[in-house]
Amino acid sequence: MPEMAKYEIFLEAVRKILTHPLTEPELKRALPKKFRHGLGRNLKDLEKSGEIVQIRYGRYGLAEQMNLVTGKVQGHADGFGFVIPEAEGQKDVYIGPSNFREVMHGDRVVVRVEGHRRDGKPEGRVIRVLERAAKTVTGVYQSRGRGGVIVSAQKRISQDFQVPPGKSMQSKSGEMVVGQITQYPEQHLPPAAEVVERLGYPDDPQVERRVIVKQYEGRRKDVRAGRERLQGPPEPARGVDGDDRRG
Repeated sequence: MPEMAKYEIFLEAVRKILTHPLTEPELKRALPKKFRHGLGRNLKDLEKSGEIVQIRYGRYGLAEQMNLVTGKVQGHADGFGFVIPEAEGQKDVYIGPSNFREVMHGDRVVVRVEGHRRDGKPEGRVIRVLERAAKTVTGVYQSRGRGGVIVSAQKRISQDFQVPPGKSMQSKSGEMVVGQITQYPEQHLPPAAEVVERLGYPDDPQVERRVIVKQYEGRRKDVRAGRERLQGPPEPARGVDGDDRRG
């Protein structure tokens, strides 16, 4: 039987049992024996896919029963964004600036719908980041004290990346650089990066082309990762974790 079919069978078995949140031992007792082997790994696969979410006290629940939506973040230059759902039929979820601090454009997240805007669109709060989209950031380096910041060339990434002292490759203010992300944004902690490549100044046409290439390379990696997800987790149930579209 194809692995994707095994995954769907295991998912259906879990759905039937999770009428309310349960711990892993409780799930193991409730599931048929053929699904108990490798249960912890298989639950992590379901959690990574966004089908289930682990909540307090180690309990697992179905995302669809807890007003949770899994999707990809679409950022806006003004510091807010939307989560574009993976499941068909679900509406895009607005994420306000105060709830956007821990995520970046392209991240795959779980968001809890907590209300609706005046225009009727759902509004929510990100409760978990499943996958980070970016490993590097390309942008303008600006000196700040002993260190500096990288201002992303991609408008949908509104955060500035802190560059610690000694991690700038002696970049000059105004230069285009590539930074390796070392810290992703958290509620009270800005993102950080170390400069790994100096591209030159943005008024140089060759530099402009190199920036475009770097951004394209990043998008291509995102597409490849997305295709891998569509194939389903490996052996999940053997024997049975641009222009703005929105205004």
